[in-house]
Amino acid sequence: MMKHLLILSFLFLHITTGYSQQPDLQRNDVLKGTVTANGKNIPALFSVWRMREGESYGYVRIGSDTYGQPAIDTTTVGTIVIPEEITGPDGRLYLVKAIARQAFAHCRHITEVVIHNRLTHIGDQAFLGCESLTHLSLPASTEVIYPCAFRDCPKLNVIQVNCHRLPDVYSDIFDRHTMEHGTLFIPYGTSALYSDSQVWGLFRHRFELVE
Repeated sequence: MMKHLLILSFLFLHITTGYSQQPDLQRNDVLKGTVTANGKNIPALFSVWRMREGESYGYVRIGSDTYGQPAIDTTTVGTIVIPEEITGPDGRLYLVKAIARQAFAHCRHITEVVIHNRLTHIGDQAFLGCESLTHLSLPASTEVIYPCAFRDCPKLNVIQVNCHRLPDVYSDIFDRHTMEHGTLFIPYGTSALYSDSQVWGLFRHRFELVE
C-alpha cells in the first residue's frame, strides 16, 4: 500500500511541476510555429524577443535577427497571415510583437501580408525583394519601421497606414517608385499630420479613409 502511495505522489509531483521543469527560454532562442498561407498552415520560424519576468507569457518576433534565416520558405506563394500568438515549448504564450530583420526578404511570390493589431516593430529589410507584393496594411499598433523594410518591391502600389500617431520610420523604407506611383491611404482627419512627414509626405497619391 505504501509503495502505491509513493508512486502516486511521484506522478502527482511530476505533473504539477512539469511546467517549471521546462528549460527557460532566453532572448533570441528560436521557436517553431506556423503562419497561414492561402488558408493553410505552413512552418514558420520565430525567435524570443522579450521575456516578461514573472508572467506566463512573453514576446516573440517572426524570423530571427541573430541567425539571419527567413521566417518561411521563400518559394511560398500568395497571402501570408501572421498569427497574433504562438505557444512555446515551455508552455508559455508568446505574443508576436515584431517582424525580424529580413524575415520575408526575397519571398518573391507573396502578394500580401496580413499584420495583426498587436505588432509594433518591423525590422530592417523585412520585405526586401518581395517582387510580387502589391498590398500592405500597417496596423494602428505600429511603432517603428526600420531601414529598407519595403525596398525592391516594384509591384507595391497600395499602402494603408492605420496609425493616428505616426510611427518612427527611416527615410529609405520605400523605393522612390512606390512613393511616386503608389497610393497611400491614411486615417480620417490625419492629412496634415502625414503631409508634414519626411516619408509619408512624399507620396504623391494620398487619401484619407472615410470613417
